[in-house]
Amino acid sequence: MAHDSRPNDVPWPTARWVEIDDVILERGDVSVRAARAGDAADLFSVVDSDECWRHVIGRPSDADALAGVIAGARAVGRHMFVVVRAGSIVGTTSFLDVSVPDARVEIGSTMYARHEWGSDLNPVCKLLLMSHAFD
Repeated sequence: MAHDSRPNDVPWPTARWVEIDDVILERGDVSVRAARAGDAADLFSVVDSDECWRHVIGRPSDADALAGVIAGARAVGRHMFVVVRAGSIVGTTSFLDVSVPDARVEIGSTMYARHEWGSDLNPVCKLLLMSHAFD
């Protein structure tokens, strides 16, 4: 007779997707919230460099084009956020490839202002997003 190594397992609860439109995730001086078209100019100013776009496709030509990306993000399965530190937009990150039945989500399309590279910003943002997705 086989031994059940996990006799106390219980079924996973039914998964559901939690919308992000009105959510603000915060830790210290960092907050993450849903991107809006009105964020485009500030966001564009901090990620408008070849370095920022080296590993992300679809670099917009200007703030108006970025506003279009933000407006169309959901239609392509992207839940786009802006990252704010001490009251200023310093980057963006997104939920991608959401699979509710599998309780799976990808975090990507992440870009930060050059002065934030190597800081604690990325780990803080990932902790906030993963906590929100899976708690």
